[in-house]
Amino acid sequence: MVDMVRKGKVDVLVDFLSKYEDELVKRGGGWGPALADGDDRSSVTEQKNIDTPFPLWWRAQEAGISLDELSDAGPGENGDTPPAAVEAIPTSVPNTLLQLAAEAGVEEIVQYLLIERRADPAAPIAPLHRRTTPPPSSSSDAPAIPHRTAYDLASARAVRDVFRRLMVEQPDWAEWA
Repeated sequence: MVDMVRKGKVDVLVDFLSKYEDELVKRGGGWGPALADGDDRSSVTEQKNIDTPFPLWWRAQEAGISLDELSDAGPGENGDTPPAAVEAIPTSVPNTLLQLAAEAGVEEIVQYLLIERRADPAAPIAPLHRRTTPPPSSSSDAPAIPHRTAYDLASARAVRDVFRRLMVEQPDWAEWA
């Protein structure tokens, strides 16, 4: 799927997603978290399957970091550090299909994901979290990680133009700022 996006194979990607998206997201082994057999997904959830983040192992491989060094846990809900001390590693490794397409500079796929699938253009590029031996003295000492999105990964002007055009035409579709 990643190669389809990077090579700009729009039709192949559309066919692949129509056949296998539900399996990839539902099973959890591939693309998204596993769902229990009895879980019922609403139409909003169905629509947002496209925003399911890539697995941690793939992102670690793309970043050139050993999976053994990474932690699944990030900062807690209150900004507290989890039980095992972790350090956030800012990265430009895409977290979603839209971010991957923007990084690859494939205008047609970005347009398909934004318009047809309503992918979230404001989804942040999630940092990877590395385990650290000594816990940091304070969570306020950790450098702030900037909020970066698919637009920030866009490698081509034509791709950035798709985002700009949609922002003007459909301002209520997302939190563009």
